[in-house]
Amino acid sequence: MRRIKRCVNKRLVRDLVRKSGPALGGDLVYSVKTSSGLLRVLGTAFALAVGLGNMVGSGIFRSPGNVIAQTGSVRLAVLLIVAVGAQSLLSANLWAEVSTAIGLSGGSVVVARRAFGDTAAMVIGWTDALSCIAGTAQAAAGAPIFLAIVWPIIAPDPRLSAAILLIVFSLINWRGVVAGERTQMTASLVQAALVIGIIVLLFVVAPTAAPVAALVPAKAPIWTAGGLIIGYQLVYGTYVGWNNAAYFAEETADPGRTVPRALGWSVIAFGALYVGMLLGLGHALPLAKLSGAAFPAQLALGSALGTTGIRILSAVAFATLVVCMNSGIMPGTRVLFALGKASYAPRFLTSVNAGGTPDLALLAFAGVAVLLVLTGRYETIFMLMGTLALAVTAAMDLAFFQLRRREPELNRPYRAIGYPFLPALALFMDLAILLMIALSDVRSTCLGLLIAGAGGIVALMLSSARRGRERERAAVS
Repeated sequence: MRRIKRCVNKRLVRDLVRKSGPALGGDLVYSVKTSSGLLRVLGTAFALAVGLGNMVGSGIFRSPGNVIAQTGSVRLAVLLIVAVGAQSLLSANLWAEVSTAIGLSGGSVVVARRAFGDTAAMVIGWTDALSCIAGTAQAAAGAPIFLAIVWPIIAPDPRLSAAILLIVFSLINWRGVVAGERTQMTASLVQAALVIGIIVLLFVVAPTAAPVAALVPAKAPIWTAGGLIIGYQLVYGTYVGWNNAAYFAEETADPGRTVPRALGWSVIAFGALYVGMLLGLGHALPLAKLSGAAFPAQLALGSALGTTGIRILSAVAFATLVVCMNSGIMPGTRVLFALGKASYAPRFLTSVNAGGTPDLALLAFAGVAVLLVLTGRYETIFMLMGTLALAVTAAMDLAFFQLRRREPELNRPYRAIGYPFLPALALFMDLAILLMIALSDVRSTCLGLLIAGAGGIVALMLSSARRGRERERAAVS
């Protein structure tokens, strides 16, 4: 009798938690399993960490020199960072509403399917998956290069080491979503602390350059319209990943509060780190050395601390890329899971293990990423990442308006602020920068359209085959 009573009580508790959400507090939320087999266990700290961890990659160290080369001024570069951050916040306002309204893990796949139907959802979903895989492979491939600088005696084979890193972190996530959550939160905290440490070193240890106001080339214009556009594109590329929290809506406790907060604060936190890095570099290096430098922070710390400074920065770069890699594995796995659930990919991708991890989707994601790393084929796809990510964001903007028009009564735990003016501004800005990128990089645009076209053809074929099977089952019954 006691065992029966305990089982009944557990069942009642689970039902109560499902209805009441995380307001009950404590660890009761950890017992909730969704209809997909996923566990609703993730909190605000993880949602913030998975977005910030993806943004703080090597771009925060590599891009400042190129951005300064295009703007000719540290101040203008800082304004671009603020402008891109504002654009990302406008887009986050829309992502927060559509992802929490649908309430399923998978990000763009589940939203696009609800708003546009199967064909568009499959094209957007596979585009998103390709972008996640390429970004993860690029982070994994870059990490061993910096590790070899830290410990030259090791000198590992970069491709083999990158594959090992991918396998190790995939195994950690295989254990369960809680293990992945703890790993991501710890790693992102260490990552942010290390980047802040580098910024402090730039101000304290590195030699002082000319005042920021004087950091303008003597014979070059301060800026040009074309330079600002290219600089804006470069900065936008470093912000890729801010929307990661939206890919876990089904696994997040109280997504109506958690997802919007995580999206907004991850953008703000990264923007603050990026501005700090740029100002630190402007303090440590004269503009002539900073402009166009491939790795300006290494140049600054190398001048001040010699080999020790280079090794310190390389260690930080290695850590940030490893965290960035893990931040790509988790949302990318959810995209494949959602593709399988919608029958846009093999159904076995919907398998979820006891720990709440989509295990076979994780295996497929890691397998493709390892293959790209070992063959070196990720670079071409990685060049498209900024364009692909922006195309997906623009699609989510359109999905927002489509759902508002077609399903006004849809339950929306979070409603976008400033409707319709701020959402319309977000759509305009995303489409404008997408058009600028398309016109400035015709080769990547054509390749992206080719990938989307191929995905559309496959989507139509699969959709036709699925309808045929449904008609056959209906005829038999």
